[in-house]
Amino acid sequence: MKNFGSLILAAILGSAITISAFLWFDKEHGSVKIEHVNGTPTSKVAYRINEKGEAVVFDFTATAEKVTKAVVHIRSTTQTTSRESNDPIQQFFFGPGQPQGPSVSSGSGVIINADGYIVTNNHVVQDADVVDVTLNDNRSFKAEVVGTDPDTDLALIKINQKDLPYLSFVNSDNSKVGEWVLAVGNPFNLNSTVTAGIISAKGRNIGIINTNHHTQRNGSDDPHTAPEAFI
Repeated sequence: MKNFGSLILAAILGSAITISAFLWFDKEHGSVKIEHVNGTPTSKVAYRINEKGEAVVFDFTATAEKVTKAVVHIRSTTQTTSRESNDPIQQFFFGPGQPQGPSVSSGSGVIINADGYIVTNNHVVQDADVVDVTLNDNRSFKAEVVGTDPDTDLALIKINQKDLPYLSFVNSDNSKVGEWVLAVGNPFNLNSTVTAGIISAKGRNIGIINTNHHTQRNGSDDPHTAPEAFI
């Protein structure tokens, strides 16, 4: 009985010490903070102010819905007819050239005004005989290549449509490191994909301007040594 009573006394004392330590720690260091109450965050890191002046949970749904309407899928086809062959037997029976099928490439584009002008990559439409554009609503149109710039890997194409959703140009110099950005594309015609990140750095020289002059100064005439820029 004495041993049993000692065990009970030890258990009571241990519980009392634990409760006292918990109350002291809670008083000194504060209680656990609740980040969201009824859907409204209390931290300034994860909320935005809506049109009514209310704090709401931060997300990208409204921006993604607007941007994806102006992002298109581009499919270009080059009608390659023949290639040279060094095989004398093939040259005897089929001539110096061998017939080839068309070459197809694809990528994304962004509508930049309501009249159908679209910015894309030069490598997507370079030397293309036919350029097809599929809009976000799945309508497809033939496009003409208005201009290209291999140095920056950019191209301007146009479809014959009016009142299209579009995105306006802004001054990238006004952006700040740490700001949120979205990358939206549709290179495979499987609906647009949206990815979020932050601006990690500004003003980097990635070598896409005046690549022809740059390669000549380094004793190389291969234009494919320059990196590509993607939309």
